[in-house]
Amino acid sequence: MALNPKQMSESIIRNLPKKTGKSLDEWIEIIVSTKLQEKSEIIEFLKTKKKLGHFQAQVVFNNFKTLNS
Repeated sequence: MALNPKQMSESIIRNLPKKTGKSLDEWIEIIVSTKLQEKSEIIEFLKTKKKLGHFQAQVVFNNFKTLNS
């Protein structure tokens, strides 16, 4: 059975430590330390500099945005 968007996001968050070596909180701290603000800049940074996949970067950004809005 296919996952709905919420389930997919939860799965990505749950698997971040195993797949990337960092938890969601650690990724959010990294974003904060960059002082980047624009969505496109943050996503690009996560994908190119930190080698996250597209959906991983989106989920991390969305959680960052939720905490910082």
